[in-house]
Amino acid sequence: MTGFRLADRVKETSTTTGTGTLTLAGAVTGFQSFNSGIGDGASTTFVIEDSTNWEVTVGKYTHSGTTLSRDTLIASSTGSAISWGAGTRNVFISEPSTAVLQGTVVKTASYTALASDSVILCNPGAAMTVTLPSAASATLGIRFLVKKIDSSAYVVTISDGASADVDHASSSKLYLEGDSIELVCAYNGSGYEWLALSRRLAPHSAKMENSAAQSVGDSAWRILAFNTVVYEHGADADAGNERIQVKRAGRYNIFGSLTLDLSMDANVWLAIAVISDTSTPDGDDVLAYNLQHIGTGAYGDYLGTVSTSVDLAADDYVYLLCYHDEGGMMSPSTLNTYTRQYTRFSIAEVI
Repeated sequence: MTGFRLADRVKETSTTTGTGTLTLAGAVTGFQSFNSGIGDGASTTFVIEDSTNWEVTVGKYTHSGTTLSRDTLIASSTGSAISWGAGTRNVFISEPSTAVLQGTVVKTASYTALASDSVILCNPGAAMTVTLPSAASATLGIRFLVKKIDSSAYVVTISDGASADVDHASSSKLYLEGDSIELVCAYNGSGYEWLALSRRLAPHSAKMENSAAQSVGDSAWRILAFNTVVYEHGADADAGNERIQVKRAGRYNIFGSLTLDLSMDANVWLAIAVISDTSTPDGDDVLAYNLQHIGTGAYGDYLGTVSTSVDLAADDYVYLLCYHDEGGMMSPSTLNTYTRQYTRFSIAEVI
């Protein structure tokens, strides 16, 4: 049997000396053995005590030889692994206080988590990394809750101390105040990994507007301009480069609109484009559009909107584009938005 297990009323004795693996001597009267309680190959948290010294440890039970390894020290009466002398001591399964979220620390800079930590509260003064112990048999079953508790834009990155994944990725990130993730070291069938038990993430969103008229040339895809960032939460609204950058992979609702002043009939496309680098987007990058044929009319004769829901990757750039063919009928050609009606562009993550 593999994996991490707890069981009730498991207690044996041992006379093993030193700091290494224990050899168990059999169940105490009225209790069950480790083999009966958790089975061969399972890991657990257990206490070793002799009425004077004590140690809380994570280890693996092996039925051949009836041994119990001492892989990860959680706590002890001396602060380190105890080198046991001659004598008999009790060994029993116990869920430590850290497993029920009692070991709380507050950190303001990069930090390497200890096995005795359970809740790591992050109040970063700069971008910081919380490095977890390496995911391995020695840490099987250990849990951590990591939470960002400040309103800064500094990102908290959670990574493994070796090469194992953190919830199926190389790392996990917390962007906004209140974001948290609870992770447990587990065996995924081929190796050890930190897996998420729960996530509480605020949705990323951003919105830009333009209150000024802008001329949009004809017969090509044109990037619409923005002069105001209304808000940005996680996602990065960049009015100078007329785009919104996604910081976390996920599904997003995207919306754009503008008001057009046309001097003659025209076909008008309003489109959402996504690109993964800083090159200029074009028609090949369009993933959603709205096409209308617009007739001659008074000011504000066309209010164009476009929307879509799409999966985006971290660091994707999203643009609002416009294309029209009025120039094919009338020259010179301009296509203008009104100052009284804004161009609007927003994204919102679906959590």
